[in-house]
Amino acid sequence: MGHRVAMRRRDAAWLVLTAVIATMLGVALVLQPLLGAAAVGLLVVAGWLQLCHRWPGLALTVIIAIVVFSSHVFALAHVAGVPSSLIRPMIGAKDLLAWTLLAVLALRTMQQKRQAWAVPLLVGAFLSLCAVVYVLFDSPAPLAVQLAAMRGASLPVLALGCVALLSRDERRRVAVASVYVVLAGAVYALVELAFPRSFVSETVGVGRYWVEVKDQPLFVDPVTDLPGNFFTSAGFPRLTGTFGDPLSAGEVLGSALVLAVAHRSALRYPHLVILPITAALLLTFTRNGWLLAAAGLTALAALRYGVGRTLLRVAAAVVALLLVTAVVRPLGDYIGKILSGEDASTLGHYSALEYSLQLFQSFPFFGYGWGTGGSAALNSFAEAVTAENAYVAVLTQTGWLVGTMLGILILGLGHQAVRGQPLAAVGATVLLVQAVTAFISENVLTFNAGFFPFLTAGLVAAADPVRELIERPFPLAAHGRSSPEGRSSPRTRPVGRWTPASPAGT
Repeated sequence: MGHRVAMRRRDAAWLVLTAVIATMLGVALVLQPLLGAAAVGLLVVAGWLQLCHRWPGLALTVIIAIVVFSSHVFALAHVAGVPSSLIRPMIGAKDLLAWTLLAVLALRTMQQKRQAWAVPLLVGAFLSLCAVVYVLFDSPAPLAVQLAAMRGASLPVLALGCVALLSRDERRRVAVASVYVVLAGAVYALVELAFPRSFVSETVGVGRYWVEVKDQPLFVDPVTDLPGNFFTSAGFPRLTGTFGDPLSAGEVLGSALVLAVAHRSALRYPHLVILPITAALLLTFTRNGWLLAAAGLTALAALRYGVGRTLLRVAAAVVALLLVTAVVRPLGDYIGKILSGEDASTLGHYSALEYSLQLFQSFPFFGYGWGTGGSAALNSFAEAVTAENAYVAVLTQTGWLVGTMLGILILGLGHQAVRGQPLAAVGATVLLVQAVTAFISENVLTFNAGFFPFLTAGLVAAADPVRELIERPFPLAAHGRSSPEGRSSPRTRPVGRWTPASPAGT
């Protein structure tokens, strides 16, 4: 009883303190706007640090929600009259939030376990190498372009570092919460896709946002007033919604689909969650997202049913996809052109890959410095090398020596993100898909498209193993000392220990 009274008094004290702070901030904003704004900023920073410390899973879910919804929010704010100079810095705020979370998690881990230095050391080594490239390699690109290049290159480290420092229970809660967040974005995107494109360009103001805030006027079609990749080569609109662009939408939806299937036992009405995400994923016409979902789901099926039954299910899925493409004509035309080699986007990716493979032979041992490679750098630096290849972008800037070292550090963080988890093989599969798609895309180095898929590798690895996959012990393993043989027969594995692709699962 006394404990409850003390808790009520403490809650009342916090309520009074919050009211006093809010009143003081209100007065400061009226009397001294600049000072009041600074006070509000400090209060927000203090609140975010407290959230990261006490509920890191919730803080990471907030970042995922920002990834899903911020593009539309910023576009609507710009249409409402908020100047570009205020919105542009807010786009990079999610990086600051994520790095703050990573720092808090690293401090927590090092305090709880004195030997848990692997992740902080790997992250620190990566950032140190980035700093070495910046200091020693005299880049001709502007400073803003160099910082943007470093931001993109460090994205896998940021995502893998955050998820590697979460406990398994925290990962499971983040996985389920993020699926619901993406589900909300998918449902809205499906509804928006049924609206006229003028709703997106005029009401939401996506075209103005890309031109005036993101400073990419050449990417916007003058006829539709929307970015060119918002449509297929045949002119059919691609699902985008609040995800920012169809490529980001496909990557996020594909990752969420893998998480939804892996953590379906923790979802309410899982089929009602999986179906909208699947439909939205298909309508993005984003092959990277399709590949991520297909590889992740195949790995999950192989662990649950074994290789033989998985092949039968894959065949059934292919038949179902063929039926869907027959019903949804734009989807059928798109896949048909890809398979026949007539799709313009496919031909472009093929040419870019061929060109990038030629470039691999001409990279120097040391790079040209940050900002000299990548399509994002090309917007501000005319001499930047671009080939729609994330490896080309990084090697151009860092060279073979530093680039290889950076890759080894990322592999180490990937190992830390999935090691010791029940479905580590599925997490490794997700990372492998990211590594493969990086040959034909630079999306893995953009926050909206790359952060969540890298997180998915660690989140899906923490899912519960399937109960059917229990390795049955050999007959002698059950005899023990009371067996007719009169001697103990050691078990080959502990009873009840889960092992993937066991005979019992097939």
